Amino acid sequence: SDCLCIFSVGGGTDTASPNLVEAIKYAESLAAPVIGVVGKATGYAAQHGTAVLVIPTVAPERITAHSESWQLVLDHLLVNALAESGATATISPAVAVTTASPK
Repeated sequence: SDCLCIFSVGGGTDTASPNLVEAIKYAESLAAPVIGVVGKATGYAAQHGTAVLVIPTVAPERITAHSESWQLVLDHLLVNALAESGATATISPAVAVTTASPK
């Protein structure tokens, strides 16, 4: 089964990262779980995700650095857990965001 994994500082809004919002809506339409790690509780991912960890804000001027650092740690843990379990998985990271809506 598929899931959508979100690593985002803001978590998406209609004006900031609208493609992220569309991806979450698309995953929801497929009944795919949405999991993630974000830096703000106010974003779409935190509000609508199935299981989303919000990194606490320690210093507002460092929210991006703190969020991305924890995302990297959790990414490494996830990849290592999958490798050690012997599970096979296809991971398709979104390295480029387009303006096209999902079909």
